[in-house]
Amino acid sequence: MALASLIAKHRRTGISVGCFNIRANAKGVARETRGASPANAGGAKSLGLVPSGRGDLRVNGRSGFALDSPARARSIYTVEALQKSLYTTQASPDDEEVMDHFLCTVLTDIENNPTSSWEACFIYVDKLCKSGNFSSALRLLKLLHDKGIFLGQNAYDSLLAMATEGNEMDFSSYIFKYLLVSRESLSSAAYLSIAKVFAKQSERSHLLRFVKEITELASPKSTPVLNRIIYSFAECGQIDKALLIFDQLESVKCKRDLITYNTILDVLGRVGRLNEMLHEFAAMKEASISPDVVTYNTLLNSLRKAGRLDICSSIWKEMKESGVQPDLLTYTALIECFGRSGNVHQSLTLFHEMKLKQIRPSIYIYRSLISNLKKMGKVEVAMAISEEMNSSLSELAGPKDFKRNKR
Repeated sequence: MALASLIAKHRRTGISVGCFNIRANAKGVARETRGASPANAGGAKSLGLVPSGRGDLRVNGRSGFALDSPARARSIYTVEALQKSLYTTQASPDDEEVMDHFLCTVLTDIENNPTSSWEACFIYVDKLCKSGNFSSALRLLKLLHDKGIFLGQNAYDSLLAMATEGNEMDFSSYIFKYLLVSRESLSSAAYLSIAKVFAKQSERSHLLRFVKEITELASPKSTPVLNRIIYSFAECGQIDKALLIFDQLESVKCKRDLITYNTILDVLGRVGRLNEMLHEFAAMKEASISPDVVTYNTLLNSLRKAGRLDICSSIWKEMKESGVQPDLLTYTALIECFGRSGNVHQSLTLFHEMKLKQIRPSIYIYRSLISNLKKMGKVEVAMAISEEMNSSLSELAGPKDFKRNKR
């Protein structure tokens, strides 16, 4: 029987589904339930999925209550009642008739009491996913979304993680796209989950179709979303897929920006593909996108690791000529690069220059200088630098000073 017909039938006659009793009355539908007490409030919380902050529940744009709020004690569908319904029925949770009855019961209640039933819905979706029945879970999610029910970011992140583990590409794609069109931003966990599930797909066509769909859904602001997707693929070690998405941007009419290029330069540099990195750097400038300090730092650090002093010098010269101001990361890469090549004089020049610009050296810079000076026989200078370092330990730059947004 169609779900719409079931709901209509329930409205006319009333039905009992598990331990949820629906009775018709003059006003429409009155609900009765057993065990709806605050003592039942721990079930969903024990799953470790209590949403927090803004947007825990949205019903037609309105904020609802979190799982641990007092309002949850008034939920028509309590955790205890739902579990009793699921575990005592003769049919399996994915049985079509059981599913239809449950859905129409939940949806009927939502119509009359919009902020009472989402907890039970989440538990049911969670149970379906854990049993491997992602098709029924997806069906339920779509029905909830049609009703304007938002389960909470933590809940969706958890569902995405389970879908990734189960290699459920369609389920993951649906949630990601739903979050994209219904929320201001997606969590880092959501981006990583979608990258991981597509990492398991051998067919490139699946990923390319997903990229096209995301571009259309996020338009005209698709570039920031795809930048984060590229970054997430790289974080998962999927360099080739990150590059595939980058190469597809033009074909899906998604304009590359500074962050796009900074991301792809970092991706290529981390895996030592320096020629490709320099090629994209040139393409970036040809596209009239001006490099910033993140761009130059990415290049310098990658070239330093590869021992390419010659190109480091050229990049440093270009950076100064373009008027981009160096920072702690810039000087760290350059001082190390020149020092390792034996040009300790240039390292010392850069060291004094950064201090004149009020950029605090880090202990890493001091140790690099001291080590390279000793290797070149400059023991006295090395000792003087060491004394300076020891006298200013509390004032040195720390890990937080090295942090930067690569995206």
